[in-house]
Amino acid sequence: SAVSKKRTEVSMLEPGDFHEVSSTFLDKLHDSLRPLVAINDDMIVTRGARTDDDGDEEESENENEKVRGEYLFVDLGSVKGHYNFQSDESQQIIVFVSPISGMRAYKYNGRDWINLDDGHNLEGLFVRDIIRQIQGVPKL
Repeated sequence: SAVSKKRTEVSMLEPGDFHEVSSTFLDKLHDSLRPLVAINDDMIVTRGARTDDDGDEEESENENEKVRGEYLFVDLGSVKGHYNFQSDESQQIIVFVSPISGMRAYKYNGRDWINLDDGHNLEGLFVRDIIRQIQGVPKL
């Protein structure tokens, strides 16, 4: 019998709700990784936001620039690579890039961040990948 991939459908959230849920998730990841920096010499964790003017060379005079999304960047050095989480406010997704699993997109289903192609959980994939490369386990 043929095996079919089940594509997961997730409805859109209100923009403010998406921002809150994605920001809370990235904060949770950041908080779980901070203690691990002390026992992993090459590990650097950076958390921030991207605005509409990111990439422009001129300074913006608008202090109320629209946030396009937030990010969490985990650098493990030139040999091991990096992990990148970026929220995209317009598409309501988190894009995850892993040196082990590649790039994947996730939507919030009301409880977890899930991959739309096969329904796997973002937290599970991230933990599975990073514990192969660092000492310690992120406590999510």
